[in-house]
Amino acid sequence: MERYRRFGIGILIAFWLIFFWRQIVGGEVWYCCDNLLVNIPSKVYLARELLQGKFPLNNPYIFSGTPFFADINIAVLHPLNLLYLFLPPFRALTVGIIVLFLVGLSGMYVLGRTLRLGRFGSLAGAIVFGFSGSLVVYANNIPILQVAVLVPWVLATWIRYLGLPTKKRLVVFVLASSFQIISGHPQLTFYTWLMLAAYAIFEKSKFQLVVKAAFFVVVVTSVQVIPFLWFALNSTRVGSNVGVSGIDSIHPLSLLRLVIPGIVGNLSRGTAWIQAGSMHGYVGILPLLLLPLALQTKIGRFFIAVASISLLMAMGKYAVAWFREPGQFLFFWSFGLAGSTMVVADNLVRKAQQNRYIFIISFMFLLMASAPWEHLTLPYFFPGRLLEKIASLPWQQRKIISESLLYNFSLFGALGIFAALAIARLRSSLVAKTIVLGVFFIDLYVYGQTNVTTISGDIVRGWQEETRGRISSWKLEIDNYRYYTDPAVYPYPGKIPFGQFNDPGESAWQFKILRPTVGMLYGLSAVDGYASMVKRSYQQSFGVFARDPTGVAIPSIISPRLKDAGVRYIITKPNNPLLADTKRYRRLAVDGEIAIYEDREALPVRSGEETE
Repeated sequence: MERYRRFGIGILIAFWLIFFWRQIVGGEVWYCCDNLLVNIPSKVYLARELLQGKFPLNNPYIFSGTPFFADINIAVLHPLNLLYLFLPPFRALTVGIIVLFLVGLSGMYVLGRTLRLGRFGSLAGAIVFGFSGSLVVYANNIPILQVAVLVPWVLATWIRYLGLPTKKRLVVFVLASSFQIISGHPQLTFYTWLMLAAYAIFEKSKFQLVVKAAFFVVVVTSVQVIPFLWFALNSTRVGSNVGVSGIDSIHPLSLLRLVIPGIVGNLSRGTAWIQAGSMHGYVGILPLLLLPLALQTKIGRFFIAVASISLLMAMGKYAVAWFREPGQFLFFWSFGLAGSTMVVADNLVRKAQQNRYIFIISFMFLLMASAPWEHLTLPYFFPGRLLEKIASLPWQQRKIISESLLYNFSLFGALGIFAALAIARLRSSLVAKTIVLGVFFIDLYVYGQTNVTTISGDIVRGWQEETRGRISSWKLEIDNYRYYTDPAVYPYPGKIPFGQFNDPGESAWQFKILRPTVGMLYGLSAVDGYASMVKRSYQQSFGVFARDPTGVAIPSIISPRLKDAGVRYIITKPNNPLLADTKRYRRLAVDGEIAIYEDREALPVRSGEETE
């Protein structure tokens, strides 16, 4: 038994090392998306302040000064922030992401053992959860990943507490749940509590136990929660149009990618063409095949309910538009399927007679792979826009899509047959168990890697140093003035219709144009920015309604409000006619598609100035 325990832990660590070998030994780092536009600048600022012996309550670099500690999404109190004190920022980010995946893997394994499932079932659930497409996608926004990997830990401590509500178990749950709250993105934390409440109802637990636990969690986290609630109530998040709740709804047709992931292309290789090639919600084909078998147990039915309800909620305006960004529910679809998988895997060890079911479906995948797909005519009910988009693609790109689909069917068929043959010997063979676990992992590895957006750390450092040199050559007065980047130059000019989502060129462009939060890396203060929350009074001060609650809308690059807010430097397109007044505006430099201008009439920023 001890030998099998060590073997199971070794399997998890081996798969973890294989999945991230390019980031561990190949020098690759995560670099794009919200990590670049929000998280890295915030972590660098936090580390810079801590090294000077100061704890930052406010951020002077964006929105003319904005709350920092109160923005819970930044996760100021998370221990992984300490990595930025001694590692280069993008390497610190990458080390943190790799560690978080190990936290998620071990958490799901602990949840399985808490439910008194065997080691094999717990390992299966850990693999499906820990390498799921959802966690891979969340790696591009680390505050969400920090919260997501703690979900199985929180549920495990909750189950233990409700099963035997001792003081020790209450303390452990309060610590786990409190840690999740301070770890970042509050949306997933809120959904976690909905699941905890559902489990309490499912187990018919006493209501006072739930209230007691919630009370202590609020008390422990009040130092972060109270400033957060104050900021939220005064931010643009309050009073949003009800229609916002439908944004990021998952179209029912898009659910095909949860079964046939090749249909969206390969994001990492630049061949993604729909849904940005997102693997969000993908857990592999075998968990889907095993899903009906989870109905045989009570806890299996709970996980199926979590998955089913979450999938319905993820469709938002196409089904039930109750929450903002309903697509985030795909994470709990993944979590529910991981839970049902470990329940089924545990049952299969005890009675491995269900392999025929998997064998038949897998054989169907192989038959589909051999079908004459080149003569396929898409059915009439496909959306017209999708048909037009497919028809407009060059022949070579349509060929990539069809080859990806054939690869899907072939891989699924082969893996399924291997799994079916191995399941027949699960009770007596360690080799069979290893094969089944390998099937889970290989599927997730093949398609998970399509969303691992990492490149060489040397490339990212090159972007940083190149921008540092350009800023130095401009000789800006950064202590007394702010800058503004014209949103007209935000879009990456090299982007093409087919593929290249969040590619290195686009991220390099954000450095070049000094997107406001990127300027924080160099100590530059901006009048606008990008953050999870913006003070409502500041957004309204420009007199223009901003539809996006994460930023401000400035009416023009010559708005009088910019001059009054200390904006001396404007990054825009060369020869911008709005800046033709040479007595007021002086062009400092031209760099290809952008130019930086100086406004001689800008007023200096007062020391310690904050948002009014």
